[in-house]
Amino acid sequence: MGLPDIDGVNVFGLYAPARTPAEVVDRIAKASAEILKQQEVRDIFAKQGMTAESSTPDEFEALNRSHTERWAPIARASGVRIN
Repeated sequence: MGLPDIDGVNVFGLYAPARTPAEVVDRIAKASAEILKQQEVRDIFAKQGMTAESSTPDEFEALNRSHTERWAPIARASGVRIN
């Protein structure tokens, strides 16, 4: 595509509504991390070319922020619009 320095990744995660109590978010995060440890689940992801990884809510928020900081200026400069 002529963009050798671009290395994009797809990230999937769970989101909760704003102001969801922290204990609820933590409980969901811990449960999903346990699910992602199961070999059967990891195999399903692998068959789709994905790697199953988990993170804490804070780590996931930091990842989202870093992606926004990286890609937002590029999207603005390109003039792309979301309908």
